[in-house]
Amino acid sequence: MPSKVSEETEVSRRTKLPLCPTAQACVVLPIPILVRLNDLLDAAPLELGRIHRNELIGALALSLDIDAAAIEKIVREYRTATAGQAVASQRGPISIGTRQTGPRSRGRAP
Repeated sequence: MPSKVSEETEVSRRTKLPLCPTAQACVVLPIPILVRLNDLLDAAPLELGRIHRNELIGALALSLDIDAAAIEKIVREYRTATAGQAVASQRGPISIGTRQTGPRSRGRAP
């Protein structure tokens, strides 16, 4: 398991990301985005095994190019999006049930 960073830490560029030291990032998300993250986790292929929210968020960040125009575009889209655009369900109010932290249940089909 990776260690947490307490002082300045160097990481070899060849180190696999899951093996790198970690740092805590407090992130507060709108409920519809949390619902979307949970839906993404539920839709992930079973072959990947357990996936945690932090791993999904890291994978999403890694997949983006560091490009000012692209960042501006996606942030503007996020800032103007509605709760309904964030979730897969097409009707009714959006709510999130109480879920345990950690890996999602893999019982649902995508």
